[in-house]
Amino acid sequence: MQNIQKGASTDNYLEGAPFFGVARIPIRAFLNQRFGNRCTRPSHLYSFFITFGTYKIKIAMKKLTTIAFIIILITSVKSQSLDSTALIIIDIQNFYFPGGAAELVEPEKAAEKAKILLNYFRENKGLVVHIKHDLSPGGEIHQLVKPLDNEKVLTKKEVNAFLNTKLNETLKQNNIEYVTLCGMQTHICLEAATRAAHDFGYKCNVIEDA
Repeated sequence: MQNIQKGASTDNYLEGAPFFGVARIPIRAFLNQRFGNRCTRPSHLYSFFITFGTYKIKIAMKKLTTIAFIIILITSVKSQSLDSTALIIIDIQNFYFPGGAAELVEPEKAAEKAKILLNYFRENKGLVVHIKHDLSPGGEIHQLVKPLDNEKVLTKKEVNAFLNTKLNETLKQNNIEYVTLCGMQTHICLEAATRAAHDFGYKCNVIEDA
């Protein structure tokens, strides 16, 4: 099967996702969703004060709008709870990168997006599970998403990350209800894990560009 890059070229994969209850969304939409759309600029306040018409008032309103935006953002971040949500990062391993045995197209772009997602979960104390396929050479998890010492790392021998691993057990032990999935490759291991997660009763978000 042809190796593919993450992003536009994967749009035809997981087309059945809405049918079996999986949301396939870009990373920006996911993060906005987690913030409850409270991170968007409060432009209605800005528009209101523009009607007063003077340059000084406009400048003052811009400053007030910026302050209001920062306050809303900080409040949103503090109010986030990932107690019931886990991030599952699948197979972002060195053999998929330039010079590896199964080199993909532009894997760095996907890994960079996954890193943003990973940092978000770390900052908000969410459960992170790294999945790696038992294959060498190049089986190390890529440095962009390198696990911390306290993060769970599971090794799989099958396409499905739940098969013959303790992934489901780990999620149950942490009272997880929602899973966010990203990684390599969309049409093989990522899809298999997503379908299995749904079968186990988890609500799934697949980050299509990470």
